[in-house]
Amino acid sequence: MLKEKLKERNISISKNVEFNTEKEIYIEPNVIIKNNSYIDVKYIGAYTYIGRNVDLQDVLSIGRYTTINNNVSIIKKNNKYTSLTKSKILRTEFKKDFKKLNNNIKKIIKEYKSEETSKIIIGNDVWIGEGVSIKEGVVIGDGVIIESYTKVYEDIEPYSIFVNNETIKRFNKKIIDKLLNLQWWNYELNILEDVNLNSIKEAIEKIAKNIDNNQKVYLPLSNRIFKNELEIKNPILLNFNKNIIAKVKIAKTNLELNINDIHQRNYYFNILNNKKTIDELIMDNFLKNEDVVFDIGANIGYTSLKYIESGAKQVYSFEPVSYVFEKLAKIEEEKIKVFNLALYDKETELNIKLSTKHIQGNTIKKEMVSIFPKVFGENIKEEKIKTTTLDIFCKKNNIFPTFIKIDVEGAEKEVIEGAKETLKTNPPRFLQIEIYDDIFEKVHKEIKKYFKNYKKVIIVETNKLKYMEDISENDKIIETPPTYIYTNEEI
Repeated sequence: MLKEKLKERNISISKNVEFNTEKEIYIEPNVIIKNNSYIDVKYIGAYTYIGRNVDLQDVLSIGRYTTINNNVSIIKKNNKYTSLTKSKILRTEFKKDFKKLNNNIKKIIKEYKSEETSKIIIGNDVWIGEGVSIKEGVVIGDGVIIESYTKVYEDIEPYSIFVNNETIKRFNKKIIDKLLNLQWWNYELNILEDVNLNSIKEAIEKIAKNIDNNQKVYLPLSNRIFKNELEIKNPILLNFNKNIIAKVKIAKTNLELNINDIHQRNYYFNILNNKKTIDELIMDNFLKNEDVVFDIGANIGYTSLKYIESGAKQVYSFEPVSYVFEKLAKIEEEKIKVFNLALYDKETELNIKLSTKHIQGNTIKKEMVSIFPKVFGENIKEEKIKTTTLDIFCKKNNIFPTFIKIDVEGAEKEVIEGAKETLKTNPPRFLQIEIYDDIFEKVHKEIKKYFKNYKKVIIVETNKLKYMEDISENDKIIETPPTYIYTNEEI
């Protein structure tokens, strides 16, 4: 049943192929796996071929366009050949029964697990000949060729040929650097359109031109196998060694998205697949033509551009972090005004804690660091930023928003406190705000002073917006940050 479902996803699995379904396996489309192979690989990239009788144990990832020929196997290190038995089944499926008979089982299982700690990584566009054996923990770089019936005990650098236990470079350093910079395998298949594969120089020149002509980055859905079940997931296999920039056009304006960043990658994936973020779905339902929008926490400007595309009259975008603001400031759209400021409860300078994981998540509040420690890492980086209040900004510029979006990673209460006068005398007709559960009550208490109606909104799997109170058992909820809408109009 699993293999039939995979075949529907253009993944061809021949007879007697066994997956280690106790671990997560992610496979991109257009993969072929031939007979009698054992697959214990976390990530398998698109357009990869795995031959017959291949034993791939403890492999972390196999890149795209890689060929692994018949009878390739893994050399396990630290094997203790002096033990009575190396039986895997006693250490896994029947360990509970065995434990009753042998009180040494904990030690045996621990030794077995220690043998599995070092993972092999196989790059993109790799060719591995028949009968090759690869030592556990080895890293094989992009573009490597390994001669048949050889044993690989050490890492192999990109674009090398491994033959007779020696490493020879396939091309000169200049060409290798160009190939690693291009990373052509990260683009749609038609990146190879009209490319002369037999001339490396001509191929590089043509691929570079194709990329410049807005060639699309290849972001297929991943197929997650676990416990013999198949689940379709957003793209996950993206072992990019450099920043891959995808160019998109929103509201007739160019925006560059760095595919290495998970949030920008998701923006791009949504565009390719006609999906919408929760912000876009809220626009579809509540934004009106001629709205003046304050995008507070605008990040790189994706949502600001979407407001213009959806009919907003003007957008004022606020982003305090310098390296993020640099991207925002590149937007050439006269209806978007950008400000390197945070809106807060006073005019001052503050330190903001920077996310090391992705371009979102930067926060003024210490509490957010404890809620999302992985986003900030052990050595927290900070940057000094300037703040003002919404009241001061509106009064100074004689501008009053009709639609406000607030996404400020824990500083929502301070933004509202700095907007009291405007909310009282010139209230917007609509406010959208992201509020985490830990601080919801105190933020909600302040906002409710100015608005009659509010709802918590979510996305369901059909890419539709729903109110939390209307969710049924049949609805599959798409995980998003907790988002609320406030208005004095009927909802």
